[in-house]
Amino acid sequence: MQKKRAIKAVCFGVVCVAVGIFLYSRMHVDYLTETQKHRSKSTAGAESIEENKEKAPIVFPEKFQKEVSELLNFDVEVVVSEDFKTQNFHIATAKRSPVDEKTVCSYFIEKDENITSTVYENYMDFDGYKTPITIYENENKDIAIADYDFTYSTNPQMNYIHNSFYVGCSDYYNAYRYSKEDSLGFMNRDAAWNAVITAMEKIGVDMSAAVSQVTYSLDMETMSKEEKCFDMDGNEILEEKNPSWSKEDEGYYYYITQSNQGLPLYTGVTLETDEETVAPLEIFQNESGIQFVNLMRWFDIEEQEEVLEFTSFDNIMHTIEEKYSGTIYTNQLTVESAKLYTFTLPGKDEEYTLVPVWVCRIAEKHVDWGEEVYTSYIYIPINAVTGEEMLVLEN
Repeated sequence: MQKKRAIKAVCFGVVCVAVGIFLYSRMHVDYLTETQKHRSKSTAGAESIEENKEKAPIVFPEKFQKEVSELLNFDVEVVVSEDFKTQNFHIATAKRSPVDEKTVCSYFIEKDENITSTVYENYMDFDGYKTPITIYENENKDIAIADYDFTYSTNPQMNYIHNSFYVGCSDYYNAYRYSKEDSLGFMNRDAAWNAVITAMEKIGVDMSAAVSQVTYSLDMETMSKEEKCFDMDGNEILEEKNPSWSKEDEGYYYYITQSNQGLPLYTGVTLETDEETVAPLEIFQNESGIQFVNLMRWFDIEEQEEVLEFTSFDNIMHTIEEKYSGTIYTNQLTVESAKLYTFTLPGKDEEYTLVPVWVCRIAEKHVDWGEEVYTSYIYIPINAVTGEEMLVLEN
């Protein structure tokens, strides 16, 4: 019953997201020029690109604090990649990198393996494009390959892993029980990451700008305690649990994205959250090598000559202050964090414009439920160049 759960769940999830994105993404082609209108004076002829390169970079604070009123407070942790530099940041465009089906198959499938394949014509990918998808499968592995994405999973090993490790909004969330720093016995973290880079390059994925947002060390002891296996009615299925956990089951679970001039690419077309597990590439690796890959999309990025000029962080915070000052909100709002990403906005001919965006998280303390006070979160995307709220990205 649990067989092939991981790969089918991944494919189903991508289809659900894509259906929502398909019509939505078609609406925003005209927006792509707005950031370019606010690019550096070099493109307007007032200054040369060389003069812009000599400008002192804007320095973003590590913390921003301000009390506006009893209902609006700023206690902001400012998160910016160490590799990012505000000066000489170029406009960039991107296109999705196609998956080489033959290369992927030759890496994961032995020549003498008894494996079947089925083509489905009506698959809808992460970006809302209809495309064929080919499913290769036998008792030990599954591979689903479309034009720009693929999923690979071993059976039953990955069923055990996905029954023991839960992230995001799952009712069984337990990622906090696993270390983000410890090395496992079969290979230290640095060597394991290098092995992942090498393997993915052989598969045909350009990892030159790949960055791991977070890597979890899945140890045997924790997985054996955390394993949960239920049917559709919520009944526990004991016979489908791992019969004997061992050190061979341990491995690293990666959430990987790309970097554009030092800024991590945000996965989605619209903003939902800024969690580190929102990533276009997931990989599980143990001592036997890669056991699971879920690549939703990958980009070939091309920098242009034009240089963008970032607005000050004060302007970013002022946008939020204007939005929420004097509103009908009766609950206390606290702006807690601001993280700088690159968003990929769809344009014509399947080309994307890369736009730097601050993702600001606001905690709303609900006090109107009597003693049952709780906190929810609002995510606001603000263009790092214009300082304007990007409604186009809000879900």
